[in-house]
Amino acid sequence: PYGGIALLLGPEFPALVGTAIGGIAMVLITKWGKFNPKKNWQFKTKQESKILTLPQFPRNLPKWYAFVPYGIVMGTLILSRLPQLPFNKFLSSTLAIDFTHFVGLPFTHSLKLFYSPGFFLLIGALSALFLFKVSSKDLKKIIQKTGKRISKPSLALIFLILTAQLLLFSGMNTRERPSIPVFAAELVSQLPIPWVLVAPFVGMFGAVVTGSVTVSSLLFSDFQAQTALLSDSPGLVVLALQLLGGAAGNMIALHNIIAVLAAVDKKGKEGLVLK
Repeated sequence: PYGGIALLLGPEFPALVGTAIGGIAMVLITKWGKFNPKKNWQFKTKQESKILTLPQFPRNLPKWYAFVPYGIVMGTLILSRLPQLPFNKFLSSTLAIDFTHFVGLPFTHSLKLFYSPGFFLLIGALSALFLFKVSSKDLKKIIQKTGKRISKPSLALIFLILTAQLLLFSGMNTRERPSIPVFAAELVSQLPIPWVLVAPFVGMFGAVVTGSVTVSSLLFSDFQAQTALLSDSPGLVVLALQLLGGAAGNMIALHNIIAVLAAVDKKGKEGLVLK
């Protein structure tokens, strides 16, 4: 699904549509049971196993209701990314804020508020309020409880994201020095080891640090391509291995563990889940 959608619709869609198709396929295969492990994995003690106990779905609503907000997010996000639709032009031009300087240095960046994925997540959240008929009293409780849950995890996430951005934009400096990834590529290309053996671990490291295969690729694709070029390694293979390593690292990324445990109110158990 990932490769086919990339060829048909472009580079922004595989992570959206391909993931949905893969997720449905995974559920069907799991229900089929042919590839399931014979013995279910468990924590060693009952106390540790309580981490796996999740809140019950509210009221007696159909379980497919839980997927509707995600479907709305995915549908509106896909529509916004199709350049042939007027929806795309409207969102990318409305409330766009351009930055030209930062701390006295020339800097070009356009913040498109309605084009950001966060805007579509907000639409999904608002649709959930209507779908589940949340009262104003319950909404106040939800906001308070959510704010309390995300206060500490957000600190860790902010610094992880800042680290990723620092690496990504490190090439923009007054001395015209290469970015940190490119500089690292020049160093490691001299190592007497085939780079195809190392490339997946670079992708894995990026995903573990940032919690995102996409950001890992943004950080290290340039580095991987430069290293492949300097060490006479096949560039496309190296970039494919970057993605493969990123997918593996994403499964154990502290960024994701923090976010999920905050969502299910199991803070403080990050180390145990990672282990």
